[in-house]
Amino acid sequence: MATILVIDDSPPIALMLREMLELLGHRTLITENGEEGLLLMQSASPDLILLDIMMPMMNGWSFYDQV
Repeated sequence: MATILVIDDSPPIALMLREMLELLGHRTLITENGEEGLLLMQSASPDLILLDIMMPMMNGWSFYDQV
């Protein structure tokens, strides 16, 4: 299946997404902000990124602009 990167600063939401995606057989990676997400994206090469827009440090729009 796919490798999915979840970038969300809300742990309950990120964990819920991980549980649902892993039940479907996907490998799921979680990080809490855009800066960490950029690093993880480069090392893990995910097939899909689920990205929150409103986050501290680097918001989703800034992340998108750098990708």
